[in-house]
Amino acid sequence: MAELIKQGDLKEFTVLYNTYAAALLGVIQRITGEQTISENIFQQTFIELWNTKQTYSPSKERIFTWMFKTARKLAIETVRSQSDLNSSINSLVYSKEAEDFLTCRNKSMCMQEEVMQALRLIYFKAYTIQDAAHELDITINDLQSKLKLAIEHLNAVIA
Repeated sequence: MAELIKQGDLKEFTVLYNTYAAALLGVIQRITGEQTISENIFQQTFIELWNTKQTYSPSKERIFTWMFKTARKLAIETVRSQSDLNSSINSLVYSKEAEDFLTCRNKSMCMQEEVMQALRLIYFKAYTIQDAAHELDITINDLQSKLKLAIEHLNAVIA
């Protein structure tokens, strides 16, 4: 089985999915605590497993252990990333420069309309990042990337 997976046998990979999907999703949900995030990470997990199938070594670990470690790593990275993003935005959102940046009063300091909409949803309507991404019809990762760039730009403006 391990050799077929390493060779990219889709049928064997489907067997893995059917066998371990529920357990992996459960692990991810315990880490994130949110269904939508968990489902996205779950999808990312199987993409990552497929892309790194050559790294699996049956002599080092069981296949579930390899899958579990990948799912756990992605879930923890996502939770940490969201936590860092939220604290960065919270620390900046109340400064005068931030207000100008967010309201676009100073046209040289405007951010993308999509990012402004996301920030309005997150900070004025109490949306989660996941809900804002859904409302704006973009992926959570894309929204997080855009928000991080906006924060970096804002940090440069404030500094």
